Amino acid sequence: MSRKALVIGNTNYIEKPLITPHNDAEDIASLLAIKNFEVTMYHDLKNDVMDRAIRTFVDSINDGIHIVLFYFAGHGVQIDGKNYLLPVGQTFSDETHIKYSAYPLDELLERLEKNKNNTNIIILDACRNNPFSNHRSLSSSGLAETIVSRGSCIAFATSPGKTASDTSCNYRNGLYTSHLLNALNIVGLSFDERFKLVRENVFIESQEKQMPWISNSIIGNFDFDTKQDEIKGLPTVFRDVSKFEISEYKHEDNFNHKYINRVSSWEELISVLGALCSEGHGDRPFCLEVLRNDNIIEPLLCVTSGGNVDYGFGMITIENFLENHSEYGCFSNSHVLESAQNAPMPSELYFSINFGERIAASELISWPTILWHIHSTDNQNSGVFHSNLIDMIKAPPLKYPTLGQLQELMKKHVSSFSHEAYVKIEIDNIYENDDFEKYIKSTDEYILTGYCYTSKQFIGVDKRYNLLPDKSEWLTYLELKIILDSMPAFQLKEKLHLNLIMGIDWDEELIFEEHNFFLGHLNSKLLFPE
Repeated sequence: MSRKALVIGNTNYIEKPLITPHNDAEDIASLLAIKNFEVTMYHDLKNDVMDRAIRTFVDSINDGIHIVLFYFAGHGVQIDGKNYLLPVGQTFSDETHIKYSAYPLDELLERLEKNKNNTNIIILDACRNNPFSNHRSLSSSGLAETIVSRGSCIAFATSPGKTASDTSCNYRNGLYTSHLLNALNIVGLSFDERFKLVRENVFIESQEKQMPWISNSIIGNFDFDTKQDEIKGLPTVFRDVSKFEISEYKHEDNFNHKYINRVSSWEELISVLGALCSEGHGDRPFCLEVLRNDNIIEPLLCVTSGGNVDYGFGMITIENFLENHSEYGCFSNSHVLESAQNAPMPSELYFSINFGERIAASELISWPTILWHIHSTDNQNSGVFHSNLIDMIKAPPLKYPTLGQLQELMKKHVSSFSHEAYVKIEIDNIYENDDFEKYIKSTDEYILTGYCYTSKQFIGVDKRYNLLPDKSEWLTYLELKIILDSMPAFQLKEKLHLNLIMGIDWDEELIFEEHNFFLGHLNSKLLFPE
C-alpha cells in the first residue's frame, strides 16, 4: 500500500501575508518523506495552479489502494457554513468573490473520497485570522465544522469558528504544526494518540485559547510509524533479500526436527529432565509444551502421575490450573523425573490432557520446558508459584527485544517472497582507539539452526568457519514465523535469547565456545530481508 501526500504552504498573500506556512509545508513534507510518503509540495499557489495541482494529485490516487495525506497551511475561511482554502495572487473584494475564486473544501473531499479503497487524511492549519484588510471582515470567523465519509479523517488547527495562531514558541512554525511535527516524530503512538497529544499541547501553549479539532472516520488501523521507526531502540537492521541465501528446502519436510528435545519415550523424558535437574531446575514446575494441530503451542502442567495401567502423567492447561487446581500445587521436574525412573519397563509413555483420554507421547510433538521466573512448585509454596505465573502473564519489564516484538516485525515486514531466506544474526566487534572512542572493527555473521524449547533459546553457529551443519538444518524466516506464531502469549513477553557457537582465533588456534545472551548484548542484531 503506497503512501502519497500533497503539501501546500501559502504565505505571500497580497492582503494579510502570513509568517510560517512556507516553513510549515517544508517541515511537514520532509517528515512525511521520512515516513515513506511520496510527497508533492507547493508554495504560494494561485487559484488556477492550485486547482490543477489538486486535480493532478487526485488522478494519481484514483486507482489502487493508497494512504493519502493532504496538508494545507495558509488562509482558510468559512462562508455560509462552507469552507474555502485561499490561493495567493489576488485580493478578495467580498465573500461572494471568495466563493468563486477560492478552493472549496467540499470539492477537495469529494475528489479525495472518490476512490473508496483509500485512507484519506486531511490536515488544515488554515484558520489563522481574517484574510481581509482592516476595513473588511467576514461574517464568521475560523472554519466551519466538517464531517468526512468513511475511510477519511480531517484535522483542524482549532475548533470550528475559532482562529489559530500563526506563530509558536519555536518561532519557525505555526502553533498547531509545531506540535503536529513533534507528535508525528514520537515512535509507538497510535493515530488517535498523536492527535490527542497535539490537542493537549496546543491548548496548553495557547493558554487555553486554541483547541484543535478532528473528525475521524478511518476504519481499521493506520499509523505513521514505518519499519525504521519501529526498530528504533531495537538491535535490528533491515537488508535486501538479495543479500540472503535462499533455502532449497520446504519447511514441511524438515521443520519438526527443529523443535529441539522432543520427548516421545520414557528414555527421552528421563534424559531431558536429568539435564534440567542437574542445571538447578529440579524445583521448578514440570511443564510440557505440546504442538497442537492448529500449530499453536499449549503449555501444560502436571497434577497427577503414576497408575498401575497405562503409566503416565495427567496434564492440564495453565488456565485450568489457575482456575481450579492452584491450591493443590503441581509436580516439579525432580518429582516427575523420579516417577519416570520408577515407571514399569518396557512400557509406553502416556499423557492425559485436562483429564481426557490417554494419548501416547509418540503421537505428540512435545517437549519439557522451563517456566522462566518460576521456582516453587510444591503444595506449601503453590501461592508463590501462582503469583509468579500471574506476573509472567501480565508481562515483566523488559530491556531487550522480546519474542513478541520480533513476531510483530515478522508479521509486518517479512514478505512471502523472502520466507525461504535463511535467518541471520550479526555481532559487531567493538574496539577502542587511543582516545577511548569506540568503533566497529569487524562484524561476524551467524546462522540460526533451530529453537530449543527447553532452554527457550535460538540456536546458531558461526558462519565464518567451515563447520556449519547442512543447509537443511538452517532456519528460514518461514520457520521462524511458525515458531513465533506457535508460542503461548505469556512466553512472547520474554526476551529473545541466543545460544551461539562462536569461533575464536586464539594464538593461531581456532577455539569454538558456546555463548548465551540476550539479543542486543554483545552488539548483536537480527537481520531481516526487506
